[in-house]
Amino acid sequence: MVIELDAAVLEWILRARDPAWDTFFTTITVLGSAISVFLMGGVAIAWSLARRRTHDAAMILGVLASGWILMWVLKVILRRERPDPDVAIVEATSFAFPSGHAMMSSMLALVLAATVIQSRMAWPLLALLPVVVGASRVYLGVHWATDVLAGWFIGILWACACLMLCAALRPTVPTQQQLRR
Repeated sequence: MVIELDAAVLEWILRARDPAWDTFFTTITVLGSAISVFLMGGVAIAWSLARRRTHDAAMILGVLASGWILMWVLKVILRRERPDPDVAIVEATSFAFPSGHAMMSSMLALVLAATVIQSRMAWPLLALLPVVVGASRVYLGVHWATDVLAGWFIGILWACACLMLCAALRPTVPTQQQLRR
């Protein structure tokens, strides 16, 4: 069933391709690359450190670095092949599962929402980031749809687990009442 779903989605996308969409998705996919994710993460770390929010800076670094390692371990263990290179618009060299772009952009969006992006108005844009990045990977012919779905799921799950761990480990400042005891 998964193979049929992946084949059907890829076939539909191949019929829908258009030069304008090719340009759009080729540009969008860059936002999910390791360089872009770690660059945006680095800016968020610098911002956190400038505001003396070292716990947030450590959390951003921890989520992204550990998630990147997890992604590569899964790729090496599972060794899923990408779609036929003849359908690819861009080059991709590693294994397909999970989609690193989808996974890393999901983790980045969640960790930014939990730390530096305090405006709830911006959260829909953060949620949109992994959606368009993941869609770009399928459109460009370098991932199967299920690679992207797994990337989103694993990225969200990993980021949430890391954020919960960081929250549990966050140092607490005693209240005045606790200090009087």
